[in-house]
Amino acid sequence: MKNLTLVITILLALMTAKVQAQICTSSEIPNSLRYMPGPPDLYDTRFESDIKAYFNGKTVRNTKPRGEQIKTDAGYGTATLAATFSDQMGFVINQTNSPKLWRFINDIATTGGYLCNQTKNLYARIRPCVRFNENPYSSETLREMRSSYSYPSAHTATAWCVGLTMAALNPAKQDTLLSRAYQYCQSRVYGGMHWQSDVDDARHMSAACLARMLAAPDFFNRFELSRNEIAANTAPDSTATPAEGPRRVDGDDYFAPANMPDVLRFLPVPQDGQSPERAYDLDRHLWGKAQRETERGTIARINACNNNAVIISDMEYLIHQNINPGVMPSTYQMLETALNAAENACVTAQQHYMRKHPFEVFNEDPYTFEDKNEIAATGSYPSVNAAKGWLAALTMVAVAPEQQDSILLEGYQLGDNNIIAGINWQSDVDAGRLVAEAVLARLISNPDFVALLQQAQLEYLGLQNNPITDEEDIKATLGKVANDQEFTIDGRPATRDSRGVIVGRHRKVLR
Repeated sequence: MKNLTLVITILLALMTAKVQAQICTSSEIPNSLRYMPGPPDLYDTRFESDIKAYFNGKTVRNTKPRGEQIKTDAGYGTATLAATFSDQMGFVINQTNSPKLWRFINDIATTGGYLCNQTKNLYARIRPCVRFNENPYSSETLREMRSSYSYPSAHTATAWCVGLTMAALNPAKQDTLLSRAYQYCQSRVYGGMHWQSDVDDARHMSAACLARMLAAPDFFNRFELSRNEIAANTAPDSTATPAEGPRRVDGDDYFAPANMPDVLRFLPVPQDGQSPERAYDLDRHLWGKAQRETERGTIARINACNNNAVIISDMEYLIHQNINPGVMPSTYQMLETALNAAENACVTAQQHYMRKHPFEVFNEDPYTFEDKNEIAATGSYPSVNAAKGWLAALTMVAVAPEQQDSILLEGYQLGDNNIIAGINWQSDVDAGRLVAEAVLARLISNPDFVALLQQAQLEYLGLQNNPITDEEDIKATLGKVANDQEFTIDGRPATRDSRGVIVGRHRKVLR
């Protein structure tokens, strides 16, 4: 009897340990099948980019030190991730020096890994090394690669989650940490274990998963405990390099351009010459033009603008509440701060590349109510609107996690609106989403923003017994955006819901 009791006790302890080795359960994290488009098929122009990336990756394998890093990055789990970010942190992350940080990394990675299982099995995508019948450039074998699927990349899902968190924990080194996390993910492409689209999409899924973790009850407590361990293991003068020193500035201007991540450190260079990437951009531009005479096109025409009020009103519709200074002041301020930060983070790269917008290249009018000269005065890469829409979605997932899939879908489609309108290329939009994810890490590094986020969570919970359901309330809420911006359809002022539908045809909010 005693032996049986001992066995039960051990099993319960193991079960408890397993539950604790996560921040959210697999059922709590966003379902990527509801907001992500999925991998390209064999005849998609995006797949041509995947093939090019595979062969380009092979040229990196015999270089030093990057080629050697591919094999090092092929490791999976807490030990590999801790070693990956130790150099950038300035100390060895292990269970002795920093047990709380080690455990935090483990649990973030475990939670991030959940997002892959269902999706991998659904798409059952063959890995590149298997398709070309070549050994992967790692300790993994071709036999192992044949027995598992490619989309999305689990290595990326865990590493990008952890990398964003590390950048938030140590904003003085955010650029180095984000760059290293990006490289770790790219190693999966260079080694032939994953297609580029496996990695690109996994980053976005990973950021959405991290956003959900921000709503977990103990996340920010563990965040602060981990930050304390970093401070205890780091010499006072080693937390910043001359290039990254200014990024330590906080306070009222923590979202200023000088404090935003240097996205040029990790964003891919836009391809405007003859290439598969350019072919994909052109293909998506044609897709966008084909949408313009549809209801989806009407939505895009109204929403494809760099305006905070439009994006905030979209979030209003999705959470069934008024987001304004009178009803949800902290939520409103949080979103305004995040949206302005997203724009600030795009400026450097836009000015650096000054890429021409699609409507400029084809000498067309953009399908939008915005002034095309004002749009042309800025570069197309990365897309500010995509960065804003995606960041708004990520922050609101932390506030209203039960609405997370619809919020993420809306945030994702806000970037696609600019493709339909001819304002941005697909690659601009993809880059804008990456910018949003880096900015999220920067924002949650600041106690003032975290306080806003936590207050927004309380505001939302306090209003759950009083959702907007009345048609007139909906009109009053959503109509103000159109009136403020003087949007018109057929020469008349137009109010609209989050899908761009004229308010007279507005459907009621469903709980």
